[in-house]
Amino acid sequence: MLVQPPGNSGESLVSVVQLTPSPSVPLVIRTPEATSTPATPAADRTAEATAPASTPTPEATPSPAEPFEYTAESGDSLLSIAEYWLPPGEDVMEFANRIAELNGLDPEDPVIMVGDVLLIPR
Repeated sequence: MLVQPPGNSGESLVSVVQLTPSPSVPLVIRTPEATSTPATPAADRTAEATAPASTPTPEATPSPAEPFEYTAESGDSLLSIAEYWLPPGEDVMEFANRIAELNGLDPEDPVIMVGDVLLIPR
């Protein structure tokens, strides 16, 4: 893209591309080679450079095995909730029965009301 700044009509155009470095081209800065032998052997420098940094201890998070809460909405049924939250590879009816059992519901005739908070197994 060419930009012509306001001014004299005899001024030349300035290429923005020439003035702005491209972000896709890496900037390489070369430093002069040291003339003296370094005190640390090259093998040691490599080991230091590749040593992994210590990883911070994560804060306490719930275990993946712990169930989570779901608040029932209008139109929800035990089967629709099971279908929505069904983990890959599981049978939907077995998962619905697990939800019913976890929440003390009769799997044959579960009564779920809007606003009920259900525990969903992971």
